[in-house]
Formats: sequence, structure tokens, C-alpha cells
Amino acid sequence: MNPQYIETESGEKLVVLSLQGYEALVEQASDQGTFDPTQVHPASKRNQPLRADVAARLADGASPVKVWREFRGLKAKDLAATVGISAAYLSQIETGERMGSMKVIVSLAQALDVSTDELT
Repeated sequence: MNPQYIETESGEKLVVLSLQGYEALVEQASDQGTFDPTQVHPASKRNQPLRADVAARLADGASPVKVWREFRGLKAKDLAATVGISAAYLSQIETGERMGSMKVIVSLAQALDVSTDELT
């Protein structure tokens, strides 16, 4: 395991491991009963297979924010509250009347557990 050390512009220090190294570390800690990997890296919804109807809606040009929100089973008002915007603003994004700011798009992507590329 050869970790790489990175320091961000803000001074935060990060360690980068290969997936194999990370999995070995998780396994070793789990074997010792000292580590629950689900608490650090919970299973992402991103790994769920995309249903054909959802893919078709996206391919047909439907609003990605609305498609992903409905796929995740979220109500518009709940997503808006989670992101910190009004339901009216979310509605305007979903209908294409307004473009969300980059900050809002990033927050929506996080709340929907998708990449920002999937929303634009």
C-alpha cells in the first residue's frame, strides 16, 4: 500500500490510497472489530442500476433534476428544503424557466446523490 499525500489549497491534508489498499485497510480494521465502513463510506445510491424508464425520460430531454428527484422518491418541497431554496425556485429549475446557480446545482447533486454532470 503506497499512499499518496496531497495538501489542498486550503491546507487540508489528504491521503489517497488505491482501491485495493483501501479495501485491505477496511478488512483489517473490520476483522479487529474496530471499524464499521458503512459509517465512513455508506453505500451510494449511484451504484443502483438505472431503470429503463428513467433513462428514456432523460434521453427524451426531461428535466434531469425532476427525473432524479422522482427516481429518488423525493417530494419537490422536501428537496427544496434540503437544498435551502424555495419550492418555487426548484420548480423553475425543473421546468427550465431558470438555471440554478452552480452552488444550487452542487447542492442538488449532493441531495440527489448524482454527479453535477447528470443534472446539466
